[in-house]
Amino acid sequence: RARTDHDARVLASMADIVANAIRRATLNDQTERQLRRLSTLRAIDRVISSSFDVRLTLGVLLEYALTELGVDAVSVLAHRPQTYVLEHVASRGFGTRAIEQTRLRFGQSFAGRVALERQIVHISDLMAHANGFIIKEVAAEGYTEYYGVPLIAKGNVVGVMEIFNCAPLPRDPEWREFCETLAGQAAIAIDNAHLFGDLQRSNLELIAAYDATI
Repeated sequence: RARTDHDARVLASMADIVANAIRRATLNDQTERQLRRLSTLRAIDRVISSSFDVRLTLGVLLEYALTELGVDAVSVLAHRPQTYVLEHVASRGFGTRAIEQTRLRFGQSFAGRVALERQIVHISDLMAHANGFIIKEVAAEGYTEYYGVPLIAKGNVVGVMEIFNCAPLPRDPEWREFCETLAGQAAIAIDNAHLFGDLQRSNLELIAAYDATI
């Protein structure tokens, strides 16, 4: 039958109701996601403040990164003090232990470029750009996207967080912002470990000097 003005008003009202329902559901999802991520950051803060074991701290952080970022694999490379070398410290999600062999100079490979330029590097077609830039066994796991984030603490590059994924990574600013927040937490954990190591060395040197003086 032909539509009447009444039909049009009813349809418009129904459309408004559906639109409002979708908006409420979307806002609810966003709120739950934000609360979950705040809870994640609190949990990571507690681990950082209670332990100087950087591998333990980063292990916990990377477990959360896998879940909250929705990625397949993630690793952290640490910059060894007084060198320009990045070495594997922790990783999660990989099918082999090949990533643990990673040892790169600044400027070398994707991670080295991240550390040298102090900027995020995003590779959307990983295999087309690999050419020896990633370990052969890692490349064989089928990752298509790469995301490298510099870990900067007190103005210094202390490492790189690398994300590998078998599907396109999210493009929304919220995902990227949370990724950078996790990277900031990782940088704090590594910097704390360095400070603790320096303090231990200073104490040992003081004890040795005191004994020598006696």
